[in-house]
Amino acid sequence: MAEVHPYTIKGRLDLCNARLTRLGYDASIGVEGLPAAKHQRASQLIAVQRGLQALAVPSAQREIFGSETDYSAKFISLAGLESHPDSRLEGARLKNHVWASLRQSEGRRPSAELLRFLRFQELFSVDRVVPPFAIDRRSGKVSFPNAKENGSLNIFGTTISPNEIPDKLVEDLKLADLKAFKGDPDGRLMAKGSLEVVLGLKLIFQCARQVLVGRERVLLICEPTASDLALIPEAYRDRVRLPDPSIIGKLLIVRGIPGTTSGRKCSVQFFEDPHKALRSVRYIESGYERENKQLTGILAEVRALNHELDQGYRKGISDQRKADLIGNAEKLLIRCARMLEQSRDYGKIKAQTFLYAARSLRDRLDRLNPSASMTRIAHACKALQDRLEQARSKESHKHTDGRTIFHEISLNEAVVRDFDRKIVAVAKTRDDSSPKTTSLEALGVHRALLDSVTLSPYSVIAEKIARKCEALDKALSSDDRDAEKETFVQIHMLRKFMDLYSMVALQQRWASIALYRIDHAETINTQALFTGLKEMVDALSKEYDPRQIFSEHTVSEAYRAPYYELQQMVRSMRGRFSHYKENPPNLEQLEGILKKFYEFLDGFDIENRVRRLP
Repeated sequence: MAEVHPYTIKGRLDLCNARLTRLGYDASIGVEGLPAAKHQRASQLIAVQRGLQALAVPSAQREIFGSETDYSAKFISLAGLESHPDSRLEGARLKNHVWASLRQSEGRRPSAELLRFLRFQELFSVDRVVPPFAIDRRSGKVSFPNAKENGSLNIFGTTISPNEIPDKLVEDLKLADLKAFKGDPDGRLMAKGSLEVVLGLKLIFQCARQVLVGRERVLLICEPTASDLALIPEAYRDRVRLPDPSIIGKLLIVRGIPGTTSGRKCSVQFFEDPHKALRSVRYIESGYERENKQLTGILAEVRALNHELDQGYRKGISDQRKADLIGNAEKLLIRCARMLEQSRDYGKIKAQTFLYAARSLRDRLDRLNPSASMTRIAHACKALQDRLEQARSKESHKHTDGRTIFHEISLNEAVVRDFDRKIVAVAKTRDDSSPKTTSLEALGVHRALLDSVTLSPYSVIAEKIARKCEALDKALSSDDRDAEKETFVQIHMLRKFMDLYSMVALQQRWASIALYRIDHAETINTQALFTGLKEMVDALSKEYDPRQIFSEHTVSEAYRAPYYELQQMVRSMRGRFSHYKENPPNLEQLEGILKKFYEFLDGFDIENRVRRLP
């Protein structure tokens, strides 16, 4: 009997039914047919069974659109699509054709609405849906008439499977606390399948914005608009959890994984910090670069060997030459095959199998047969070439993702920096004799500029600055010079927090690169660690002096305290590592130091420090 998979709805249902059978439960008789001692356990299992059965048939997700007839007028399930009167295709081929046709239905520049509808299902759906469609009998072309107008690309019309939703994503997005279900996989599945979690997840993806228009790979979580909420049938809007404020401005990165019979599959990762998202993308990109270098090297060697066998292994060459050629070929093929041993990629495993099979230059009957080995080597080369092309395509996607994230970071940072520059310029023109004014707007500073800052933590800093601008307007209009100076300085100090965040990100990038190089036995500059710590101490001592803009004004304790605390943290860490400055650590020690340094930098937690500021 096939092993029951413990983490799917079907697997849990099968397990639950098996446990009821072992208890002697008969559904036609009910619990009353069991001994009294088994009543409680049977009742518990029946409750779980009913909950799992409801998840297995996600009718609750469809019912929000009314009856099955109402739903079917907008959405067609691919699960039941085995044939079509106007198509010769059947089963999986027909489903894939319809799905691919929907992807191509809007040409080379599909709308955000269509991309979202497709990508969301590639992430979380087993039973995928498409708008009502027609198939041209002669050409086989699939069309989706009036899909947008009929609301048939509405993400809330999709049906998602709870076991396709990663537990970590549910917790990262603050949709449910799954820790309460530790050791209870059934409870965890039912929590993920609750209508509140399902609708909450759909709303987050509905209001997530494409950072690069036309690419549903890097998404920025935004606050839902009225038009987003209008997509949910009115009777169910009170059951939707609005996105937690702490995830607004965070990034989701979608990655493709090998396809299934119903079309391609994807995975998604949530990132609290845009610089960590950037490092993750670049780490993967560098992995593809390293793989490209390795595979091209293997490919060059085995192709050269094949050429040598083709040209050099002839009847006229000496037995010694043949023996040398066989020995060299075996060594080279074994070495190249071993380089692929840690791979999980099907193409590389296939290539490795062919290389091992070819290593002795003998055929299956153990006869010396270079021609058979050359054929196997050619198959290995084809598998390696296919993997190279696939890796280069992925590397290109990662490069685009990296540039997209970097551009978004730079843009948000530049807006905050430019706004602060204007604030400082205005502050320096003000003194005790300056006339009272109505607002910052009257002085040429427009806080609406900050509305374009949407990426966290820059958006958190920008929002705090915007509130300070409101306080500054009051101080300017009431001619309160002390409050005016304090607020000017606080705004400037908030921008300094952004600089500190960038400095921490730079140090973390260095630490992650150093760890990567240690993993790959590359040399690193250990002095860079101590230089980085020194720079941070110096910056916290000089750049974050409590007297900013106005030499006679000291900023309030609430804004001084975080810098003093961080200063002490850095000095303490520098002292702990000072021993290694004169006594360079070995690689094992250095790896431990770098991991501690990275965790230490995480402790700066700039975003939450800014949130706590008055």
